[in-house]
Amino acid sequence: MNQITTLSGKKASILGLGSNTKMDYQCIFQAYQGGINYFFFYNLDSTHLINECAKLAQNYRQEIIIATGSEQRNIQDLDNYRINFCQQLNIKIIDVFLLEYISFQDDVLKVEKLLNQLHDWKKQGLIRYFGITTHDRDLAVKFLENSNIDILMHRYNMAHRQPEKQVFPTAIANKIPVISFTATRWGSLLKGDFNGQFKTPKAIDCYRFVLQNSAISLTLTSPKILEELNENLAIFNNMNMNKDEYDLWQKYGDLIYGEGNDSFETQWL
Repeated sequence: MNQITTLSGKKASILGLGSNTKMDYQCIFQAYQGGINYFFFYNLDSTHLINECAKLAQNYRQEIIIATGSEQRNIQDLDNYRINFCQQLNIKIIDVFLLEYISFQDDVLKVEKLLNQLHDWKKQGLIRYFGITTHDRDLAVKFLENSNIDILMHRYNMAHRQPEKQVFPTAIANKIPVISFTATRWGSLLKGDFNGQFKTPKAIDCYRFVLQNSAISLTLTSPKILEELNENLAIFNNMNMNKDEYDLWQKYGDLIYGEGNDSFETQWL
C-alpha cells in the first residue's frame, strides 16, 4: 500500500481531523499535540479552524498534511478554489486535493478530465496527492481500477461494511490508500440500540473498528469540543481490537443497514 506522508516524510497519522463549523478552534493545536498530523477541510466554511491551521503551518508546515477538496465540476472553479485555499492557509502547496462526492449523477468522462487536471497540478508541484471522495461503491471500484488517483476517501463504519467486499480488495490490489469517513455514522452509532441488546459504543470504538481493515490508512474524526477530541486521541495508545470485540461491534452494526449509495439513510431493524 502506498503511503501518505508529510513533507518531511513522516507517515500520516491513523486519525485525521475533519473540519466542522461547530468545532472549538482549540482542537487544531490540541490535535497536533495529541498525535494528529492530517487536517482535512471540506471547504472554506470553517474560517476559525482555517485560521488556526494557518498558525500551525507557520511553525510546523513540514510536519502536517493539509488536505481539502471541492464539489466543483468546472476546472476554472476548481483552480480558483485551490488558489483561495492556499491564500487562506498561507501555504504554497496543498498536500491532498480531492474531487468531493462523486456520484452516479456525474459525467464520468468529465470527472476523468478533472482528475487529469489534478494530475497536472501534481506535476507542477501545486498539490502532492489527489483523488476522490464518494459514497458509491461501484464508482469507487471503477476509479480505483481505471484512474491514476493517489487516494480514495470512502465511507465505512460498523453499519456500512459493504466496501469490504469489493472496494477495499480493489484498493489493496492497486496499492491505493483509503481514508475513511463517517466512522460514527454521523453520530447514529453512538445512540445505542433500542432493545438494549448491546452496550453503546464510544466514538473511539468506532474508529478502532474501522482501522482494523488493512485497506484503511486513516479515519477522520470531527469532534465539537476538546473533551471529545481528547477521548478520541486515546486511539494512539489503543488501536487494536481483539476478535471477540470486533465480532461484537459487527453484530451491533448489523442492527443498522443502508444501501450504500448517496443517500444518508439509517433504519433500525
